[in-house]
Amino acid sequence: MNFEKLVGVVFLLLAIWQFYAFVKGFKTLRTKSNKGTTAFSIAGTWYGLIFAVIFLGFGIALVLGGL
Repeated sequence: MNFEKLVGVVFLLLAIWQFYAFVKGFKTLRTKSNKGTTAFSIAGTWYGLIFAVIFLGFGIALVLGGL
């Protein structure tokens, strides 16, 4: 296993963790948010999903040798 594939696996693990954090944060926002909830927490939740997709893309590309 070369270094590129190892980094790809790390990115895939980060993507899985980020998807988990997004789902957990989204469920919390849906159940406990009110008028006092700031837009920053909502934006942060959605940016978590964007980062998860980016990490997933990099991970797949590195494991398959595309980059």
